Amino acid sequence: MSEERRPPDGEKKRGSVRRRLAILLAGTLLFSFFFYLHAYVCDDAFLTLRVVDNFVRGHGLRWNVAERVQIFTSPLHTFVLSGAYYFAHDRSLLPNPNRAYFASLFVSYAASLATVLLLLSWLRRPLPGLALLVLLSSSRAFLVFTSSGLETPLTYLLLALFYIRFLRKPPETSSGFLHILLVAGLAVLNRLDVALLVALPVLSTLAAGWRRHGAHIVGPVLAGASPLLAWFAFSLVYYGFFLPNPYCAKIDPAIDQSILNEMGRAYLLLGLRQDPITLVVIGLGVLLSLRRGRTALAGISCAAYLFYVYRIGGDFIGFRFLAPPFLIASLVIIMGLAGMRRPHRTPGLAAAIAALLAYGVLFPSSPLRSLTKAPVEDDVRFYYEGSALSRWRLGMSFPFTRYHKVQSCAHCRALRETSLSVEVPAGGLLGFCRGPQVHLVTPTGIGDPLISRLPARVEEPFYPGHLLKPLPAGYMETLSTGENRIVDPDLAAYYEEIHRITRGPLFSKERWSSIAKLNFTGAGRYRREYVPATPPLPRELMTPIPSIVDRLRDETG
Repeated sequence: MSEERRPPDGEKKRGSVRRRLAILLAGTLLFSFFFYLHAYVCDDAFLTLRVVDNFVRGHGLRWNVAERVQIFTSPLHTFVLSGAYYFAHDRSLLPNPNRAYFASLFVSYAASLATVLLLLSWLRRPLPGLALLVLLSSSRAFLVFTSSGLETPLTYLLLALFYIRFLRKPPETSSGFLHILLVAGLAVLNRLDVALLVALPVLSTLAAGWRRHGAHIVGPVLAGASPLLAWFAFSLVYYGFFLPNPYCAKIDPAIDQSILNEMGRAYLLLGLRQDPITLVVIGLGVLLSLRRGRTALAGISCAAYLFYVYRIGGDFIGFRFLAPPFLIASLVIIMGLAGMRRPHRTPGLAAAIAALLAYGVLFPSSPLRSLTKAPVEDDVRFYYEGSALSRWRLGMSFPFTRYHKVQSCAHCRALRETSLSVEVPAGGLLGFCRGPQVHLVTPTGIGDPLISRLPARVEEPFYPGHLLKPLPAGYMETLSTGENRIVDPDLAAYYEEIHRITRGPLFSKERWSSIAKLNFTGAGRYRREYVPATPPLPRELMTPIPSIVDRLRDETG
């Protein structure tokens, strides 16, 4: 092309900006369409929303206002949700699940859309951007958890920020090291087990930083880790423990590992049957990642996370544990197919897009084939009926139909208690509706500091995350009266330690003695048999829930 025919630099720049804006607009519209059809809020989101409601109303970051217990596993998400809920919540004393529902969806949509737009901006060109959009839209695990009210959308955003920076090139300046370590710390603060997805790249970054800057890297490292370190310090002082209460409730070292392995295997096999593209992409991403050192660290991290999911026995809320490694594997695959160093290499991308579209058309439970159907995942489907955004109409309030034991928004308001009471709830939304006047005892131990540390007697696969434990004799009376009436004398003495930590003065000598004992000695969990109440559990909770192994057997016939 002659010099006269070559477009001016300003015109080329404006054309590039217009193309990029067109890509971002198209991405926004396509993602918004899929989000609308898949958006819902699961019942576990209301466990956090009850804490958020108490926090916004001045009762502290607590499930029950009488005791300091960390029921949420995602501190960063809880704070972000609190910010949105502060402006949306009903200033009256009546509960308003409708406002909580839309505040939660707003946070999910904002984080998920920001993730998509960030990735499209990174890829820059239309074909790689289209390939990534089609790939992400092919995974039910990814789409279902762009909403749900859980911390997963924020995990998406933080992992995208981290891996875009990490995969591009090693940081060279102190500010570069600070940025990548800060994002990694925030990702772990959002959910602790995400550490498995960033640990190897972080160690690699630290090693590179030490070689380049020596001891000067210590400052950026401490600054980047400061939010996470500050949270752990706050958690120990305020709650009395480093880790959230659900950790003790769900992860019991006494459970035979072979049972958890059987559950984890069933979880992955069920995922392969119901949402095969997700695990196939993770596997392919791991294999492709091994060609280069930096991507290899991403692939190994994904493999390590899958092994962790297998070892803990999977999960009960759909396939949410598969979504974060799927996102990372998708980045690795698109990077490879797009030929980031050879921008004109496109045949692989075109073939990938065609294959993904064929999958969407041919596979029965693909997102493209099931746009108007309820999700296939068990727990997701159970709450989708009453909370799917696509079922909302002008003038309707959440829940749109029966949602577990809550019939409607008006029913939720009628459930609000105005006098002190102690109850055993059946669901997060029900707990949200009951309000701060009710002390809720969770037989799974999720929100109860004593029950979470009691031994679980497990001899066969169970519903993941739901280890129902018999209530101790005298425990409900203890909570109702404020006097220790637990029948078993050893357990009564153990409860005194718990009581000092969760209800005693923050800086008393006795409380810190109990904190040291339960955090740093073998007394952290109660291992003896104890006298159970009669009946040991409320009747409505004694119906067994099918385990992930049972669901796989039903699926395979």
